[in-house]
Amino acid sequence: MAEVDVGDFEFLEKNARYMTNYMFNNLVENIKKDGTLTSVPLCYKHDGKYKILSGNHRVKAAMEAGLTKLLVMYTEKPLSRAEQVAIALSHNSIEGKDDLVLLKELWSEIDSVDLKKYSGLDDKTLWEMDKSELQSLTEFHLEYKTQTFLFLPDEADRLKNVFENALSLVHKDKVAYANRLQDFDRFIDAQSKIQNAYDVKNSAVVMMLMLDMFERHLEELQEGYIDGDEVKHKKNVPIASVLGNDLIPASIALLLKKAIDKMIDKGEVKKKNKAEAIKLMAEKYLEGEHHGKKGRSSKLADGREPK
Repeated sequence: MAEVDVGDFEFLEKNARYMTNYMFNNLVENIKKDGTLTSVPLCYKHDGKYKILSGNHRVKAAMEAGLTKLLVMYTEKPLSRAEQVAIALSHNSIEGKDDLVLLKELWSEIDSVDLKKYSGLDDKTLWEMDKSELQSLTEFHLEYKTQTFLFLPDEADRLKNVFENALSLVHKDKVAYANRLQDFDRFIDAQSKIQNAYDVKNSAVVMMLMLDMFERHLEELQEGYIDGDEVKHKKNVPIASVLGNDLIPASIALLLKKAIDKMIDKGEVKKKNKAEAIKLMAEKYLEGEHHGKKGRSSKLADGREPK
């Protein structure tokens, strides 16, 4: 740390961080009120000069406010031009974000107009803060753990497809949900069981084995959209949850295509809604089964129609 005459400062030749005229004037007024800087700039000392790596606007505002000496933090460690730029950019870009709900609560605690102005919140922040009504969920309020998996390209594609198929069963809007820590523990416990059962250590391999088990039980996905004889929602669902597989033999696929094409030609289904063809086939089959049962029940034991 050092107290430096303002004449011994060097400013950055290029500074990507800018400050609006309103904010700069507000900073000048705050420094005049405080009589000093309330946060210290970071400088690189060389050849008796202090080059400001972080805090250029603060120093300029302090000079505008009439201060002649400033307390700064500095380093004399030799720094290349690239290192100086990297430090300057890191101080400008690596910063926290405000929880608007908490910000609104803190703002309401300030009962002086002058102090509200001193806080330096701009109109955009005040507008966004005013829109915030619901209690937010911020990362630093949560106890969470992070686990990273590395996959080969084809494995990553498979993982993405399986997850998308599973999520398509859920009636949902585009909303992100934070899962419970207990569920994370269940996931880790499942991983441990698979590692022990298959004697593998690689977490990505364990994930692939979990996907294998999931795909062997695709038909259980019906629980996501079927409740007895009723459907829970009207969204699209994977056909694999009915057939147990995404694939069918080519001969059956050809037969199905011919039937669907014929239904389209006859105007029974529309080309853009081919799934209706499967519905018609199923309804006709069930209807025929119903009539067949009635017919068989009306025959005699020897097969003759009753008089």
